[in-house]
Amino acid sequence: MGISDASPGILHRIIRIADSLTSSIRTKIVLPYIILTLAVAVVGTFVVTQLVAGSLKERFVNQLVDSGRVVSDSVVQKEREHLEVLRAMAFTEGVNDAVASKDIHTLNELLVPVAVNHKVHRAEVTDDLGRELLSFRHHKGSDDVRDYTLTTGADLSTWPIVGPILAGQLDQYGDKFVMLLKEEPSGYVFYTGGPIKQEEQTVGAVLVGTYLGDLLADIKREALADITFYDDTGKVLATTLPGGEEQIEDLLQVTPTFCQSILARPEETLRHSLTLHGRPYEMAFGTLRIRDTRLGIFSVTLPSNFILQKAATSRIQFGILFTLATVLVFVIGYLISRRIIVPIIHLVQTSRAVAAGDLSQQTGIRRSDEIGILARSFDQMTQSLQERTRELEEEASKIRAIVESIADGVIVEDGEGQIIMMNPAAERMLRNMSEGFPARPIRELLALHAMGEPSAADSFEDRRFEAGDRVISAREATVVTKDGAELGKVVVFRDITREVEVDRLKDEFITNVSHELRTPLTIIKGSTDVLMLTAKDKLDEQQWKFLSRINERSGELETIIGKVLDMTHIEAGTLGLNLTPASLDGLILEVMDSLRERIEEKQLAAIVQLPDDLPQVLADRNRVKQVLRDLISNACNYTTPGGEITVTTYTDGDKVRVDVEDTGVGISKPDQSRLFTRFFRSLEVPHDDVRGAGLGLYMAEALIEAHGERIWLERSEPGEGSVFSFTLPIAESQESKEANSLPLDAGNAEAVEHHTVLRR
Repeated sequence: MGISDASPGILHRIIRIADSLTSSIRTKIVLPYIILTLAVAVVGTFVVTQLVAGSLKERFVNQLVDSGRVVSDSVVQKEREHLEVLRAMAFTEGVNDAVASKDIHTLNELLVPVAVNHKVHRAEVTDDLGRELLSFRHHKGSDDVRDYTLTTGADLSTWPIVGPILAGQLDQYGDKFVMLLKEEPSGYVFYTGGPIKQEEQTVGAVLVGTYLGDLLADIKREALADITFYDDTGKVLATTLPGGEEQIEDLLQVTPTFCQSILARPEETLRHSLTLHGRPYEMAFGTLRIRDTRLGIFSVTLPSNFILQKAATSRIQFGILFTLATVLVFVIGYLISRRIIVPIIHLVQTSRAVAAGDLSQQTGIRRSDEIGILARSFDQMTQSLQERTRELEEEASKIRAIVESIADGVIVEDGEGQIIMMNPAAERMLRNMSEGFPARPIRELLALHAMGEPSAADSFEDRRFEAGDRVISAREATVVTKDGAELGKVVVFRDITREVEVDRLKDEFITNVSHELRTPLTIIKGSTDVLMLTAKDKLDEQQWKFLSRINERSGELETIIGKVLDMTHIEAGTLGLNLTPASLDGLILEVMDSLRERIEEKQLAAIVQLPDDLPQVLADRNRVKQVLRDLISNACNYTTPGGEITVTTYTDGDKVRVDVEDTGVGISKPDQSRLFTRFFRSLEVPHDDVRGAGLGLYMAEALIEAHGERIWLERSEPGEGSVFSFTLPIAESQESKEANSLPLDAGNAEAVEHHTVLRR
């Protein structure tokens, strides 16, 4: 036999082994378990690692921003120190006379001790023409306070701030000015300057300066980050980053376009990545303004390689953790699967023997779990099979037995609506529905006997029939071929008398429980009201707080129970209305006043827009107030603090329309279709203190429809708020409207152009 002859046999055996493995219950249980465990482990490792890395990066960015704030604060603090030294020099007795008379010797005696005591890096005093009278220069890098140089005679009139100071110019911060000036060989100096006056006349100027390099070194110690100063074109003025001066400036230099972006958006923090000496760095940029003068641009720099190192370490740690957990899950899963699979395999072997005709086989499994119950049931089944084998052999046609055993009635119609097949259950149901079933299409029968108005022939809609004390549900479906041709219809009847009775009993149970709850709740509510009225002075603050909370929560529960009772009346069709002409604006203001405390607590702006000529409506006052309270309370609950609620009324033909608008969280599209169903509550709650049974909108819809009108969601977008609207009929004969209706509160409301507004 050659290789080619053996290959088909080997391939066939491989396929057979693969089929047996995939068809094995062991594989079906264990394989998905393994795949799911591996997936959870991989996804868990990835997600946790990403969360750790994200948290580290967020902390890193926050540190950059905080370092930027430290830079700004430190420069401002240094400017304040300059002002302190400047005032000490300018107001030292005799300085103004010495400057006016250009007495350099006196200036040396008066100002050098001040500069030395304050450890000033640079100090300049000029006459009224900008000529240098005294220049104090501490040697850069020296710690000796005596290591300084005094010079005189230079022309400082060209310095940017000397001219404005001598000219007596002022800005919104006063007569002091700041600047950055490059001086060789010490580099850039940060100066603060101000005038020296004699009898309100400017006789000279004094400037106090700090070496920019030394200033950045001090700031670095506070900000824990390297600092770099730039001019408006992106040229580096000074930096604390180590390295050769020219090399570091080339690496740190940014483009003029980037600088313009920083200057154009001073409120934002722009970032830039940099690799220096083989290490990654992250830079955050900002503008530096002192006394309304922009000194330039600064950046704070932090090494970012620790984020990658920490993320890699976390990935390894979590990978090991999830690997160990996965192995443990595999071991536990294998042990559990064996406990399940071994008895199942024994059941399979026994069932095969029974299927082969050996009805004496028993499983022998004695367990108290579901598998044990299955085994006992199987053993009982085999015993029953032994007793009923003869009966089963005499069974008639399988198809007829299946049809007749169906508890639901089945009717098949042809394309013309004539009945072509009916099972015994359907015959019994139809016989109960009508004496002498008429020979007509089933559609006509449904139209004659359906409760309420017939449906618009929706192919999959349930319809109900009454047959004496029985209730029958019918569902029809169209039978079509693959090419879409309609062959007829199948109608399935089901006796739902028990389900209808269960619904009735459920509603009665809810009503009875609500009534039983209302009695003790009324006692609790009444008792707390009495205590709050009579014992307030006898209770301490904590007791009063508990009593108020009991009173508030019992009131909420009383409202929910009332809604549940109203719901049962609605379901039973026994909810009555007391329709009278009513002033809608008065009802709205009354409801707004009752919710004022909640509105003020959340700091909401509540606006009520009422036209002067709003006609009266024909309505039940209490029920309309209930609708308004539900809508406005929902708007308050689902609007975050600082938002706005607006209630608008206007005439719409022969109706009055009310719009309740809010700027809250909005309603998602899937939730909008379920808003008016009972016990539905949206999950998009902005906080945890929104309570209720989910009956507000359901009750509102029922009450408005009881008035012959409708209520609907006009519009809603997540994050942009919602608008609910409803209409009420205008009363045919109006009584005189109440003047200005009900005021909200003299201290919390004001009328402006026919608007009643609750202000925050």
